[in-house]
Amino acid sequence: MSDNPDGMPRPIQRKQSSDKRRLDAQDVLALFYYLDGKQFQLPTFTAGNLRQIPPFNPSDSDMCTLATSLCSLRAEVESLVSLKNELGDLRSIRAELSAIMDLKKSVSELKSRLLLLLLPPSNVS
Repeated sequence: MSDNPDGMPRPIQRKQSSDKRRLDAQDVLALFYYLDGKQFQLPTFTAGNLRQIPPFNPSDSDMCTLATSLCSLRAEVESLVSLKNELGDLRSIRAELSAIMDLKKSVSELKSRLLLLLLPPSNVS
């Protein structure tokens, strides 16, 4: 930083280089050293008077946690509903397969009876 007539360091615009970060850090430190030497009062960003802060209940912060938990629970319930629907579909497919197997068995039995009826009786003595 170069100095102004009042002695305060002036910021310098630097182009990108390998030393830019180091020089920028030195500029910031030079500014702090200058302000410390002049005993300059920096602004404080704290609550100087707690009565001027709007009321805040601990339960207010819990609302964010509850909202997050609610979203998570909704996603889980949607997942469970989807699984329930898939399970219902699988049960109906199973019932259809069972009916098909029963029909196959019935057809097989009918074939064997039909063959018995169509074949001439053998003379077994």
